[in-house]
Amino acid sequence: MPELNLRIFSRNYRLAVTPGEEPVLEQCAQRVDQHMEAIRSGGRVVALDQIAVLAALEIAYDDSKTQTTLEARVAELEERAAQTKAATPEPELPLDLPEEEVAAPAVPETPSHPEELQGTLPVDEPTAEPAVVQSASTPAATADTTVWEKEIDDLCRLCEEAIYAAPARASGFF
Repeated sequence: MPELNLRIFSRNYRLAVTPGEEPVLEQCAQRVDQHMEAIRSGGRVVALDQIAVLAALEIAYDDSKTQTTLEARVAELEERAAQTKAATPEPELPLDLPEEEVAAPAVPETPSHPEELQGTLPVDEPTAEPAVVQSASTPAATADTTVWEKEIDDLCRLCEEAIYAAPARASGFF
């Protein structure tokens, strides 16, 4: 297992790490070092163990506030999603198809011999593009799509914040 050398508060530490953890641990060490230096520069605390405990307490407090804020945001987004889902009616689908559609094959049969396929498609003529059907509800569909895109963006941002906040807590370094 590879080792990582970190410098915190003018002391060197060597940790065994799994590949990929190095950047996160280096950021965490830098954060701890900054907190400890700030406490020492305040001048009230001199003992190294007290500085370390106070720095750990500050970091834990900051993480707790962040976690509470993220949990409140998740609850808010879940509530908004539930309200949006409740306000959006389910589309009505036909339960019974006309007999002509049920009886007609979905795909036309193709010849089994390659000789029969020759000359069936014109080579120089382009194939016609299917027409796009424009419905009367296109503006409403666009508005619904915009709302959902904003919800997805909010959830993505929330997930990114949680992902970047989690490694510091999950590493067990503190």
